[in-house]
Amino acid sequence: METNKNSFDLPDSFYDMASLWQLGPAEETDSRMRNRPDTLSQWCLAAKASGSAITVEVVGGQRFTLVPRAVGTTWLSGETSGVASRGLVVAMRAVVSMWVGRPQDLSTKQCVNVPMLDAVAHTIRANPLVVVGAGHDRWPGQVSAIGHDFVELTPPRRCAGDHPVHIIPASHIDWVLWREPGDSF
Repeated sequence: METNKNSFDLPDSFYDMASLWQLGPAEETDSRMRNRPDTLSQWCLAAKASGSAITVEVVGGQRFTLVPRAVGTTWLSGETSGVASRGLVVAMRAVVSMWVGRPQDLSTKQCVNVPMLDAVAHTIRANPLVVVGAGHDRWPGQVSAIGHDFVELTPPRRCAGDHPVHIIPASHIDWVLWREPGDSF
């Protein structure tokens, strides 16, 4: 074995790269492995097709367990599980990890090609009371307007202070959770 040109103690072929590359991909003996989803959206579509709940952890450590209702190319919406279920929209870029069951059927359904704020705008017509999450922060309020790249919140009176309107850029919104009158956040 040749000596290492930078050290006399370590051999040049410390990592036998040729043998590592010869391993190649693992044998796919299970048919489910061949039809594995390629994107987060496809995993969510498979969960939606089976009606099973998934758990997502988002930036900031918040975890939500939800049943997917609609899946966009850059977002996921669903209904949270538990006693007080609520509507939720999550940006895919904010997902840190996801727990899902093994997909039984990968349907050929495509993701909804709608921007996340359009999905939010559709839902706030029925209920404008939300909590918006961005990183470690979350802001409760009533959506008073949605622009092309922002959400305008009117905070609850106890949080309003000197500023009656809170503008949140769409690029920073990680999730939007709908709330009901009487919810405390």
